[in-house]
Amino acid sequence: MATSRGPLRLGWTLRVLSNTHSALRKISTSAFNRNTFRVTLSTQRRFYSAEAQPEEVDTKGDSPRNLLEVYEVEPTLLQGPRKKPISQDYVEQEIEKSRKIRSRVPVCINPVDAQWTPESKRVGLVGVKQGMSCLWLKDGTRKPVTLVEIKDCQVVATRISRELGGRDDSTELQVGAVEETQLYNVRKSQYGHFKKYGINPKKKVASFPVTENGLLHPGTPLYAAHFYPGQHVKIQGVTIDWGFQGVMKRWKMKGQPASHGHSKTHRKMGATGGGQDSYKPHEHPPPFPTYFPDPQDPLPEDMFADDVQQFDETIFFTKQDQANEAAQENA
Repeated sequence: MATSRGPLRLGWTLRVLSNTHSALRKISTSAFNRNTFRVTLSTQRRFYSAEAQPEEVDTKGDSPRNLLEVYEVEPTLLQGPRKKPISQDYVEQEIEKSRKIRSRVPVCINPVDAQWTPESKRVGLVGVKQGMSCLWLKDGTRKPVTLVEIKDCQVVATRISRELGGRDDSTELQVGAVEETQLYNVRKSQYGHFKKYGINPKKKVASFPVTENGLLHPGTPLYAAHFYPGQHVKIQGVTIDWGFQGVMKRWKMKGQPASHGHSKTHRKMGATGGGQDSYKPHEHPPPFPTYFPDPQDPLPEDMFADDVQQFDETIFFTKQDQANEAAQENA
């Protein structure tokens, strides 16, 4: 049975148990015996109140945002057993630092007015290897070259470090190349990333660290004219040609002597010199931060370095041959 009195509701439950602690659902008057069965009364408080009002919700905008602001409102929380006690000056210093972080403004990206300096670092490109070929220099030297196609290369995302007012760990540009036409090969998270910046999904994505003046907007196209003819570049690629090979086959090294005290080191590379950097500075400022097409002044289809022999000219092997050819032309 249950009775309701006042705002609180009390429930009375009647349980009939046997000596074996098993409850009986049906009890007949003829089978009921005081010595065999006992009656247990239990009370449940269900906490129901008709007059109770919901708690008030704090709608003020000056509520603490983090634990440091909580310490600022309640300084007594700083007291207690701690390995390193927190002082009031430390709390104020951290709060001021967090306010500066929230109020920082990222740097303005203006690639049109960016100026190149020797300390500047610009973005790289992602290309597709097409094969091998060769070029001839004007002195008659044959140079093997690798053909790389710059296809559908775009800036996907711009990341700005916290030092420059951004939210990332470092300042870099994410570049993608070769559009993915089969959308079932693109994961849902990757598709959302490309959709956020309004760019078609790419097959290959890489990141390049840049300086503040080398930043570009997402969606900026990148062309092969990003490099000028004759520029020295660093290239990193992936190959599945011969697998893991030794230095004599991979780099055409000489190896070490086959006898006279050498044991198990015949095909080792030995000493290769220490810390030699092959970096060469720019001969003239490159297109910075990248090349922007100009409809009024388009670039030629083919561009060669000064020491590369073009196919519509004659190759001169010595200076004497060049002088004789020039004399014949003047005559």
